[in-house]
Amino acid sequence: MNTLEKLIKANGGTFIAAVWQRDCKTRKGVTATVEKRVACHSLTFAVAYDNRATVIEGRANGELPAENAGLKGFVWEVFPRILRAEKTGKLYARLNVTSTSRFSTVFLLNGERVDKATVAPLLLASETASGERPTVLNVGIDNLLAVRC
Repeated sequence: MNTLEKLIKANGGTFIAAVWQRDCKTRKGVTATVEKRVACHSLTFAVAYDNRATVIEGRANGELPAENAGLKGFVWEVFPRILRAEKTGKLYARLNVTSTSRFSTVFLLNGERVDKATVAPLLLASETASGERPTVLNVGIDNLLAVRC
């Protein structure tokens, strides 16, 4: 187990700040490299999804299914902190989004910082869509650049 995995295992439930970066999915024919870097604070590692107040409330009022549908394509490596993708074996940190979590996203085009409008025509719609606030995030451990506890 590497140092980051040990940090995740040791700090379940602790408020953290994290920065991660990954390659974006681009439209067919795009040769440029587009990356997304996300910084967030007030996250926690490893809160069991079914024990979250919002999940319990959602199940009670019918907004969520009565039972957990399980992890699709993942298995627990270290419950409830680290997931492993069944197909690739890649490890993911399970991050809990809180009501005070604040996100900041920047885009890099061939290594240079640009605004979202510049890269939007190059990206698949799923990369720039802003939907509902997630309850939990699965972030590739290899993509984590910094974690502060």
